[in-house]
Amino acid sequence: MADTDALIQKLKAGDYYSRSTAARALGKIGGEKAVAALIEALKDEDDWVKEYAAEALGTLQCAEAVRPLGELLSLNNYKVRSSAAEALGRIGGEQARMLLEPLKDDPDSWVREAAINALGALGRGKPRAKAGKPSSVSRAPSEFASARSAAAETEPGLSLTEASSEPEEHLPRSPRRPAGRVPRTPEEIVEIITRGTSITSRQTRSGFLLRVPVAEGRHQKVRLKFDSTDEDGSPLIQLFTVIGPAKPEHYRWALKLNPSFSYGAIGLVSIDEKEFFAIMNTLLEENVDPRALEKSVWTIARKGDALEQKLIQKDLW
Repeated sequence: MADTDALIQKLKAGDYYSRSTAARALGKIGGEKAVAALIEALKDEDDWVKEYAAEALGTLQCAEAVRPLGELLSLNNYKVRSSAAEALGRIGGEQARMLLEPLKDDPDSWVREAAINALGALGRGKPRAKAGKPSSVSRAPSEFASARSAAAETEPGLSLTEASSEPEEHLPRSPRRPAGRVPRTPEEIVEIITRGTSITSRQTRSGFLLRVPVAEGRHQKVRLKFDSTDEDGSPLIQLFTVIGPAKPEHYRWALKLNPSFSYGAIGLVSIDEKEFFAIMNTLLEENVDPRALEKSVWTIARKGDALEQKLIQKDLW
């Protein structure tokens, strides 16, 4: 109960990052108080908080959240709408189905895909849990209850040696491919990277989002962007994975780590008008062969996962 109360307080009074991660943690704990707080968080001024609150309510399969989740479907933010659609698919019921049906023809591909997948889950007769109770989610201890976790958000505690060391595991070997320049279209590039691997992908507004398996059941999301060129106008492939919010107290830490990296570097990226630290690598498209590009994806993912674990001790990105 103490953990729930502390998380609810973070959900109400923390910054956007604390509120978002508190929402996700409440989705692991469940209970009537958590559900009430999460439903209220759907009205939060920040879209990230709305997105995570919707995700948590879907995890808990809360029947009473169907109507407020339906209200999110009329907002402009595609990620909030997608999260709400996915949550409705997990909750189930006729009201959820009626809310999802019109989204099958939504102009936004993310929302459309989320709605179609959610309706597919409903068509398979997925059971619904009781209101306010988690179904298959274990009641894990709160990640936010200890002072150690709070300290980790302000002090990464990652040495130069740890950050620069390469993963001990070898990169997964996909089927052998002929050497040569990567095909020009982004779709062909992504197909080359993911073929014969356990990497999954989905298209975004500026490229693709890859979900890369790393260690101990964790995954890292690597974004590929194809919408930029160098100073000579040559097309670039930009890869990056988010490792945590860009807090001023961590800038010096990031700058000290960069010279020790043999591959990629820490930089700043802006997502939904918020700044994040990310491991980044930029490649000249015409000089990249499939194996080099695949290596870049796996390396960035594993370095990003290691830094994320040290920086925030969570698996969010």
